[in-house]
Amino acid sequence: MEDSPQQRKFVVKENLELHNAMLSLNDFFMKPGNFKYVDSNVVPKVGEVYGLEHTVGHFRRVLVLSITPKKSAPASITVFHMDYGDKSTVAARRLLHLPRELANLRPFIMEVFCCRIQPQDCDLDWTFQANHKSYELVLRKELLGKVKIVFTLSC
Repeated sequence: MEDSPQQRKFVVKENLELHNAMLSLNDFFMKPGNFKYVDSNVVPKVGEVYGLEHTVGHFRRVLVLSITPKKSAPASITVFHMDYGDKSTVAARRLLHLPRELANLRPFIMEVFCCRIQPQDCDLDWTFQANHKSYELVLRKELLGKVKIVFTLSC
């Protein structure tokens, strides 16, 4: 089934903001004076946003999730790619300083938890195939939903 012109316009509009942000990020790092690694004597802070050269000449914004210090090598940093949703572990020396305006841009990805969804066969467990298909259905799509805050008491 082919997308209608209206659906195609929506997809283009949806990705335009992310595209412009990534262009700004790459343009910033293409200027030689802006390409500054985090000082090797400084340990990055959990919760801080940095730049990372993901592939040659392509940069991403990453959020530091955790730090594993090492005695013989630079610290390993677990980062969340805040515009794409990936997680990776990188050497601390690969992180780049970001200007405030790029670090403060809103993330272009969010984690969604779908609750109270049951497979059509009324089974209580999801198969690998069902999980994979569900993932494909929502990957890089705009989702509309409600936020429901639930408070629970634990013993």
